[in-house]
Amino acid sequence: MHLWGDFKYGARQLRRSPAFTLVAVLALGIGVGANITIFLFVNQWLLRPLDATDASRIVRVTGPGGDSSVANATENEAHISPRDYLAYRERNQTFTGLTASHIGGPARVRSDGPPSMVPVSPVSGNFFEVLGVPAALGRTFRPEDGRRGAPPVIVLSDVGWRRFFHARPDVVGTTAYVNGEASTVVGVLPASFRGTNVPMVPQIFRPIVEDGPRALGFRV
Repeated sequence: MHLWGDFKYGARQLRRSPAFTLVAVLALGIGVGANITIFLFVNQWLLRPLDATDASRIVRVTGPGGDSSVANATENEAHISPRDYLAYRERNQTFTGLTASHIGGPARVRSDGPPSMVPVSPVSGNFFEVLGVPAALGRTFRPEDGRRGAPPVIVLSDVGWRRFFHARPDVVGTTAYVNGEASTVVGVLPASFRGTNVPMVPQIFRPIVEDGPRALGFRV
């Protein structure tokens, strides 16, 4: 009874002060929205397992310093340098495989029409093999795709395939220009794979070149 009486009293007070009621509702809405956003980010980035065939066996490795929670968003000490990654991979005796990826950024991509700014993520040639992610169309990268002199190739995410390539069933084998470089589309990923930097989902993946003039470049 006391609770019901308090509720009625509060309702009467809110009716008498509509301006205060509006501010209170807006404040509550902003607060709830902010908390939901934070929860979704924490759930996707910290709690949700990585997209992989056997996610329980996959671990994310960061550098010895810096704030690892922002490693994918900023250039800080939480990153492992490309050359260190190669050294770790060559000396690895613990893991089944070591792979590398970078969050990348927007690149100018042109296919059939005018160019569009599309998020492109550089990954090592063994990235999809280590994660156990097969292609829905065509193939994923091979280690040789990251070697000097290899023909430039790209793999599309399902979202990128639908948004920028109009879900063309014959897209494999076509040419797209990424920042002016002609690249062959070799595969499209399944819709279930959203990358390892969720909530940011790359539209296009391209291999990291591990030797030569473009060695270890995380350029997009």
